[in-house]
Amino acid sequence: SNISLYFKVDKPFPAIFGYDPFKTGSDSFMPMKVRTRLFDIEVCVSMMLQISDFRECIKYYMTGKESLTTGDIQNAVSPYITRIIQDVLRNEDIDENGITPEISGRIAARLLETERFLFGIKITGIPEITCRNEDFDRFRTLAKELYCSEKELDYLRRTNEFKNRLAAVENEQKVT
Repeated sequence: SNISLYFKVDKPFPAIFGYDPFKTGSDSFMPMKVRTRLFDIEVCVSMMLQISDFRECIKYYMTGKESLTTGDIQNAVSPYITRIIQDVLRNEDIDENGITPEISGRIAARLLETERFLFGIKITGIPEITCRNEDFDRFRTLAKELYCSEKELDYLRRTNEFKNRLAAVENEQKVT
């Protein structure tokens, strides 16, 4: 007779959805590519998950396996998370400031609504939703250069005005 022994993590555990769900055993950071109204952005979501129904979790995630890791759960849940984020951001105007707190709140609300698809796993918190885009980085660099150029131009203009006034005063003194 066989005896099965299960150890259950009975506290929340972190899960970062920014790993490639289709590469088994991959620990490399692969942000989710999500299409918005104007840009494709890379999104990463940090969540706290907890086993809510141990039997359902075993039935769904451990079928045909001898062990289960948090990475296995992340890989199984990741397509749902990606789909939800894509659905929320599809028609959003994301700018160089990134995901606003209002949009982040909508994503979090939608993620919490989908616990029924997580099969024995519940979401206990969503500490962070971040995004990045190469175009945003380029815009920031250009904005910084333009800001610096404007400051330099303003400085040169004021310096030139000072030099012109100084030259005018000197010329006046030479004439008299």
